[in-house]
Amino acid sequence: MKSAFFTGHRTIPLSVTPGIEQLVAIANKQGVEHFYIGMALGTDQLTAQILSKMQLPWTAVVPCRDQDKFWSQSQKQKYHHILSLAPDKIYLADKYYTGCLNQRNLWMINNSQLCLSVWDGRQHGGTFHAVNQARRKNLTIINFHPQKHLIEPVLIQLSLF
Repeated sequence: MKSAFFTGHRTIPLSVTPGIEQLVAIANKQGVEHFYIGMALGTDQLTAQILSKMQLPWTAVVPCRDQDKFWSQSQKQKYHHILSLAPDKIYLADKYYTGCLNQRNLWMINNSQLCLSVWDGRQHGGTFHAVNQARRKNLTIINFHPQKHLIEPVLIQLSLF
């Protein structure tokens, strides 16, 4: 079964929804049958909602059972609602520890053939590191640039609009 994982920024505008839908469509055309979502704020949770609405198979890859411990009450409520939509859940640790988010990313990379990212190209942060780790594992990487509204398969840019 061919799988893809999503990575992306925590702060994103809702206007990225069509870009995420386009990434899903590209993945489906490449034979992806399952998606892994890390359940972080922003891109991950929006993608989980989109996949649920589209009734596509996905797994919540939760880095630790207390992933939401530093979040606001409204963020926690939204997270638990989205988590309840997950057809499957994998918990990688019981408690948060330094590096658990990176371990979650590595798990998804090691269990995927395709990396789908919502990344603006900044050279720091979790999305940057996940994309670089996927590159080192020779995964195909398809990016949606949230400000330019461009799908960027590998190094080729195709406009959505």
